[in-house]
Amino acid sequence: MSTTDLLRFSLYPFSTSKLTHSNVHSRYNFPPLLPPRRRLHRVYSPGVRTVNRVVSKAIEFKAPDLQQQEKPAEEESISTVLLDVSGMMCGACVTRVKSIIAADERVDSVVVNMLTETAAIKLKEGGEQSYPDVADELAKKVTASGFDARRRPSGIGVEAKVKKWRETVEKKEALLVKSRNRVAFAWTLVALCCGSHATHILHSIGIHLGHGSILDVLHNSYVKGGLALGALLGPGRDLLFDGLRAFKKGSPNMNSLVGFGSIAAFAISAVRTQWAQD
Repeated sequence: MSTTDLLRFSLYPFSTSKLTHSNVHSRYNFPPLLPPRRRLHRVYSPGVRTVNRVVSKAIEFKAPDLQQQEKPAEEESISTVLLDVSGMMCGACVTRVKSIIAADERVDSVVVNMLTETAAIKLKEGGEQSYPDVADELAKKVTASGFDARRRPSGIGVEAKVKKWRETVEKKEALLVKSRNRVAFAWTLVALCCGSHATHILHSIGIHLGHGSILDVLHNSYVKGGLALGALLGPGRDLLFDGLRAFKKGSPNMNSLVGFGSIAAFAISAVRTQWAQD
């Protein structure tokens, strides 16, 4: 056998020639140096299909103990009370209400919201009094400090909450309309009181207007004093009285500051007018 016969192998992958242990040994009489290998041939029947098996494992789910879960929620809802607080105008009012409630030894924590006009209070456990009684006492303390407070009954339904929310919205809208009317009236009084001084400004820029009867009346000091008094007792009445009431109860607020400033300005102007007449 020549060497060319040994190297005459087909390089095409789908060639019919096979170089295996058996045909090389039988054709070219090579000694079997390697042990024969056995290949496993799987025989698939055309009528038999493989079936995918799904192995599942049963897992036991235990229902949670509802009694143990309901106990903490029930205790938390009972130990938390809600107060409806009205009359808060600024952040100082919120701080004042919070300090009054937090000063009580039976209170664990408190959160005051000026927009919703509420105070959420979490009471300490183990007290001798019931939680509603403690909430009523706290509401009385807040009311005595100048803010109208009352305990909101617990366990109200969704309809009651929606009704309360609608009442709050209607109340705020009514206060907004009332405040807008008062501001318009107040600026009208300001225009009447300070409008007469515009003639002096016109004189300074070379525009001279003859003073008529209306301007002469507006230049009268007593008329100006009457307009200022009407502004205090008219649009500013609620602000003035609320500030004085809060100061009397030991809880001054921003209305107290504005009220005392307005009273002082009016008093100084009145004294100055009286001295000018003398």
